[in-house]
Amino acid sequence: MIDCSWLSAAPSSVSGALDTKTGHFESDARDGQIHAYPPDAPPKTLAAARPFIHADDLPTLDAAFADSERAGGSCKVEYRLAASNAGADPRQERWVALEATVVRDADGRPAQLLGVTRDITQRKRAEKALAERNLQLALAGKFALVGTFAFDIGSGRLQVSPGYAVMHGLPEETEETSRAGWRTRVYPDDLSDVEAGFHQALAERRHEHYCEYRIVRSGGEVRWIDSRSFIFYDRNGTTPRLVGANIDVTQRKLTKAALAENQASLADALVAGQVMAFEWDALTRQSRRSDNAALILGDDEGGVTGSPRNEFLGRIHADDRQTFRSRMRELCPGNPSYVLSFRFCCRDGRQVWLEEAAKGEFDATGRLLRIKGLTRDITERKRAELALEERNVQLALAGKAARVGSYAYSLDADVMQVSEGYAALHGLPEGTAETTRSEWRARTHPEDLVRVEELHTRAIRERLSEYEIEYRIFRSEGEIRWIESRSFISYAPDGSPRRVVGVNIDVTERRRAEDQQRVLVAELDHRVKNVLATVSAIVTQTQDAGSSLVDFVAALDRRIKSLARTHELLSQSRWSGVSLAEIARREFAPYAADNVEIGGPSVTLKAEAAQAMAMVLHELTTNAAKYGAFSDRNGRVLLRWRLLANGSHGRLAVEWQEIGGPPVLAPSQSGYGTAIIRELIPFELGGTVELAFADDGVRCRMEIPAEWVSRSRPPGKEFKGLTSAQAFPRD
Repeated sequence: MIDCSWLSAAPSSVSGALDTKTGHFESDARDGQIHAYPPDAPPKTLAAARPFIHADDLPTLDAAFADSERAGGSCKVEYRLAASNAGADPRQERWVALEATVVRDADGRPAQLLGVTRDITQRKRAEKALAERNLQLALAGKFALVGTFAFDIGSGRLQVSPGYAVMHGLPEETEETSRAGWRTRVYPDDLSDVEAGFHQALAERRHEHYCEYRIVRSGGEVRWIDSRSFIFYDRNGTTPRLVGANIDVTQRKLTKAALAENQASLADALVAGQVMAFEWDALTRQSRRSDNAALILGDDEGGVTGSPRNEFLGRIHADDRQTFRSRMRELCPGNPSYVLSFRFCCRDGRQVWLEEAAKGEFDATGRLLRIKGLTRDITERKRAELALEERNVQLALAGKAARVGSYAYSLDADVMQVSEGYAALHGLPEGTAETTRSEWRARTHPEDLVRVEELHTRAIRERLSEYEIEYRIFRSEGEIRWIESRSFISYAPDGSPRRVVGVNIDVTERRRAEDQQRVLVAELDHRVKNVLATVSAIVTQTQDAGSSLVDFVAALDRRIKSLARTHELLSQSRWSGVSLAEIARREFAPYAADNVEIGGPSVTLKAEAAQAMAMVLHELTTNAAKYGAFSDRNGRVLLRWRLLANGSHGRLAVEWQEIGGPPVLAPSQSGYGTAIIRELIPFELGGTVELAFADDGVRCRMEIPAEWVSRSRPPGKEFKGLTSAQAFPRD
């Protein structure tokens, strides 16, 4: 075995020894600092050291020691320190990793347990932070219809999230697909444009790429995809890699509603790195390493076999080698130690990341004698850091594209950690990473705050893991926005709530669309009822015991067509009103040759007035065609209107006059048409009607109150008058 007494040179690793027969325990000063042993009275037995270990982890530690003694090998175990230790922060758990080896006596029985301890609190915190980011990303993916992917152009492979697989209709649990498979799903009309845009982005060395396209799922369903990607390039500028997000924007394409994000879970959690010990002799330039070096470095030699330091240096990645050499040259009695990270090329072809912490020993003249230290495999940590960075980019991208923001807070604190999307959503300054729940309450609409907090309290009381709610917030500029909040609550083993992680989605546009839809449905319902009532009245009043079925059908058809023509005009104007001149043209069109003259100022009638006027003009033209001016080739109809002045409050006067037709006889009894002419405008609009059956032709004067009329053109640009040829031009 190597002498391990020098291991205190490493900043976060220490050593200790346990006599398995006597229970006597010894450790160096650094171990005492990690475990917060009293400096003047450190524990001398394993029993005395046990109170410094978290009670829940003692069984695990005991089992590891027992297995090691029984098997006669090494053990690795991680445990927490007791919160009551002097020097330990009671608000934050501290973690320690122990690696120990059994030393046997001459009879082969376990005599000592030699070990190395490391403070791994920072790693554990990083794992926790990564897990929370993972959860935030999964929530965003679940609720916002977002899927992520990583595409390696060289291999053509795509690593995809569960959300991506669901979105593209891939089999469940799909984690990898190909670019070729993706091409088969893209809508044929979109593929060439998408490919051209992608190749252009690469040619211009862009770092971001955006496109929208359609895909066809296995069942034939067509979905719209919003794809946003970051392009990563190697140091030499080749082999670009894409990391991005796909967002299903089908609903936005159809209804302009807010998107939701479906994100994927992260890769495997961060794993603790292996550690090896080494000693390099500056005189012989030979190195010695612990037995587990072969597992880390991929060497075939045993741990005690010497190897030149130069060989180790030659296998350090070329980009990191100069930095390593510089740190070695800087070693001196005034600067005896170093800590650095670098890449290492193993003999078995692997490339690993190593973190080396070491200390030099010097003679009286200051000459370097040897270097002792620890080298740790941090490859998994580096991969986790890269994964965390990519996930953060994906989360920020999803928040930016889909107006989604994430947040997290502990229930025993007021501080909230928020994403960039959350800050933008709530109108917080750019770059805001933390806010408080008190500030959130101040932003929440007073009418919604009690309801939101009651739901939060009930969710905790009933130990719900998830809950969702919609509420309003005030942004800094006073704008009101609707927020859909979805939260996940984590609980401690004793059932007490510990932390809340969630997402906020801006659903303002969706709420506005829903409100507008309700108004439109109510308005449509009202208008349909009015139309049906009008049609019902027309059918009832058109019935005449003295007429035939053919006459009844013809009269009913004419009146309903007149109503339809008016509705067509109103629909074209979005029910904002119709020009009186246009109503007249439509009603006169079937009868006009050179026998009509219309004229008056350009005025617009509101929807209700337009319907009433159209029905009255229809009955007047129908009567003229049967008995009046339109039934004789010498007959003419004059239709004039004007806005009255001199105390009439802007009422509209409309005058109908027939001339040149056959002699007029007043009807012996009033029918439906006459009733419409005389009664509809007074009843519906509050106007007046004077109908006269004069010998030389029917005359009718109508007055409509000003509230039903508006001027279509300013004074001086009025509609004066048209003859039949002008009003009804022929092809």
